[in-house]
Amino acid sequence: MKTYRIDRPAMGLAAAFVAISAGAAGASADLIEWSYGGAVIEAVSNEGNSWVTMDYQPEVTGTVTDAGLKIFGTGNEFSVFSFVGENFITGTSTDPEYRGVQLRLFGTGTFDAANWQHPGNAIRTVFGMGLAFDAGAVDFYRVETSFTLKDAQGNGIIGVGSGVGTDQGPGLGKFEPGGYGFGLAFEDRFGGDYSSAVTIEWEVRLGFDWTGQQSTDSFSFFIPDQSIDLTVIPAPATLGLAAVGLIAAGRRRR
Repeated sequence: MKTYRIDRPAMGLAAAFVAISAGAAGASADLIEWSYGGAVIEAVSNEGNSWVTMDYQPEVTGTVTDAGLKIFGTGNEFSVFSFVGENFITGTSTDPEYRGVQLRLFGTGTFDAANWQHPGNAIRTVFGMGLAFDAGAVDFYRVETSFTLKDAQGNGIIGVGSGVGTDQGPGLGKFEPGGYGFGLAFEDRFGGDYSSAVTIEWEVRLGFDWTGQQSTDSFSFFIPDQSIDLTVIPAPATLGLAAVGLIAAGRRRR
């Protein structure tokens, strides 16, 4: 995992993308039709690890391209959200039932399993993102992905996912005021030929806690215009991507 301090958090950040590696002969970007479903910001409960949607709409969008799906911030300098201290729910004595917020991005992909599925195919998620704040401390405690295969009736077949933080161990760390950029990567495989699968449901979850701030202090999170991309690539390219110097981790979900 790369963490680097930057003067202006939204500018010059590494690209971020989710790549679906397709090993079948003739694999191409149009084998999966990606869809961006939306984004919400949720307050994270200390009890039961549950989430409550906040009355705040993140500034982020998804655009379908010939290569796949691009997701990026649409606020000032590609910001996704900007909070002042008095509006941030945090795990303090004033809000003891919560321990921060979570940005959740979600959507689907549809495909012909006979053409796309192969045990060696991988979903590679590479992040480039940034945050900036002027007081207090930020704990970037969760970065997770999940991918679930479903059949034509909407029944779940298998789910995989990766992450740092929460039950996977420490998150990305606690930070002093300033601007920071982050680069990391996960890789997941379904590991089988699930011929009845027609849909992938995907989610990206990013969790933050901001403490020690005053009511007028500010905290912003950015996804630059290089974006989070969902793309189908041939299997040999997966090996090339693994050499970019970012971390890779996989975890099978139950």
